Amino acid sequence: MFADSLPLEDLDIPKIARGLTSYIKRILIQTLLAEGLPDILNDYRSILDLVHTMNIKDLKLFRELIVSLVKLGVVEQNGDLFKWIGGEIRVTSEEEELKILAEPWIKILQVYFKKLPDLLKGKTRLQLHEPGIWDSIYSTPLYQLLWVNAIKRLNITGDSTILEVGCKTGWCTINLLNIFKPKNIIAVDSNQDFLNIAEENVSNLLPDKRFKVTFIKHDFTSEIDFTGCLQDTKPDKIIVSYLFHWYNESDYLNILSNLKKCIAENADIIFIQPHIAYKNQTTFFQLPLYVEEGFKGYPLLETLVNSIITAGFSAPKREYNLYLYSKNSLENAKPVRISPDPPKYCKNCGGRLQENAFFCAYCRSIVDFNINLPLL
Repeated sequence: MFADSLPLEDLDIPKIARGLTSYIKRILIQTLLAEGLPDILNDYRSILDLVHTMNIKDLKLFRELIVSLVKLGVVEQNGDLFKWIGGEIRVTSEEEELKILAEPWIKILQVYFKKLPDLLKGKTRLQLHEPGIWDSIYSTPLYQLLWVNAIKRLNITGDSTILEVGCKTGWCTINLLNIFKPKNIIAVDSNQDFLNIAEENVSNLLPDKRFKVTFIKHDFTSEIDFTGCLQDTKPDKIIVSYLFHWYNESDYLNILSNLKKCIAENADIIFIQPHIAYKNQTTFFQLPLYVEEGFKGYPLLETLVNSIITAGFSAPKREYNLYLYSKNSLENAKPVRISPDPPKYCKNCGGRLQENAFFCAYCRSIVDFNINLPLL
């Protein structure tokens, strides 16, 4: 389960994207076939008409689902009307490779997709932050490789003190101890159940290194001063992991400002945080995540970046849209305006691709281009 047992060569991100797109398309089609959507959409219909027919309660999410189906080439759009045109559901070679890299996570997505129709109809979501979900995600080779490639940017040494915000069930803490061997780790989460599991996992798997880890329950939106919990310690390597999609945009600056107060000058910081490039955008990668209680959607890149800068960190460097690297800056950076990505064109037929599409609506093939891939 440790990431150092895996090769650390660069991942073929476009190939992973094609596999994930193929998988999600197939599972979405199977889910919607079971719901009878192809029969309901056998002719052009409006979203409001569909909402009434299918007893949909979450109009915004349903609209995003239909738009995602258009991007995947499953539904055809004509003005404000939509029609099911279908698509292949065969398993691709890229999907088989993805399954090897992320099988437990794939199984979780299957559960989420099955519950998506219930969510659209206003039924109960999954329990917030279920520990078993995070254990399964962290156990996948895909996550381990992505995580290691991100953490390497921090240049952790044996003298480093790490502040890990969002330690969940402790697998990242274990990997930090096992691979990077820092001096100390301060592992923080707002969920006491997670902290209990994390402490148990570290104690059982690395008992000789347990003394290096301090577990603290804390929410960086609270008014409690976290510096008091650290006494004279000033962490110099900071990891903020999968945090902002559980909060509203209005909370970002408060979280980051509170974080800045307690870390060393010029500290390195990595935000392992999928994000989106356009306001109110929901990709088909995100759709099933709304099933989990408390998920508010991936943060808008421009909002998150400017919150980071306003809080006093350097303008972050972006890697795909998986993570952002920054420093506790001593100089004020100017807020930025992030332009939409330039148009992308299908290499097979030359057709212009829709924003964040991985499927060409013209030649109906999954295409390869320089992408930004949102993952869990």
